[in-house]
Amino acid sequence: MARRTRQVFAGEVHVAMLLAKPGHTPLLADSLKHSIVAQLRDDAAALRMPIHGFCLLPHAISVLVTPSDAAGLTLLMKHAGQTITRAQTASTHSPWEGRYRCTAFDADSSLEALFAVEALLGGPPPTTSAPSGISSNAHWTGNAHLPWLSPLASVWALGNTPFGRQATYQAAFEAFAQTDRAAQVFEAAKHGWPQGSAQWLHALAQQTAARVKKKVAGRKLSPIKM
Repeated sequence: MARRTRQVFAGEVHVAMLLAKPGHTPLLADSLKHSIVAQLRDDAAALRMPIHGFCLLPHAISVLVTPSDAAGLTLLMKHAGQTITRAQTASTHSPWEGRYRCTAFDADSSLEALFAVEALLGGPPPTTSAPSGISSNAHWTGNAHLPWLSPLASVWALGNTPFGRQATYQAAFEAFAQTDRAAQVFEAAKHGWPQGSAQWLHALAQQTAARVKKKVAGRKLSPIKM
């Protein structure tokens, strides 16, 4: 089956991820994860692209961003991948499986999308028992300071003070982590299916010739002849 054409919708929140080839852990070293954080920080400014969250695992890079166009998001992910590929001096081959994956989320789904990114996307497990990763969760819960991250409107709505927002964010994230929504977000991003209300999906459909909604499995019933 042919892979779906990647779709990027300007001004919409997107989960984007770059996955390693099976058996590869290109971000095994914490120093490499911190190199990616620096690259994301620099690209947020250079590309003028709001980055809302991220998670860096030994086998994956995932981000939540609002791109202004497809070219900017492609550059962001390309730079992140190349930062690690250049560091892998022992091999001349890329450790990544290929093109990055992404999909869009509407405003009402944006906070869950951020939680899902920070919950390690519910994606494929690491191939080693190495420490997991680092994410933007520490920033949004008040345990780190990453001023280059851009808050979602849904994050601002969590409280009237920084401490209130951080406490509410932590509680909501912990509740989310007990559900299977992270795995659902991972599958949506992996296969490129936008997630949102029917009205929002209809508006997206006007911007592309490709389908934005997965077909329901099964054959269409024929009318009964009398």
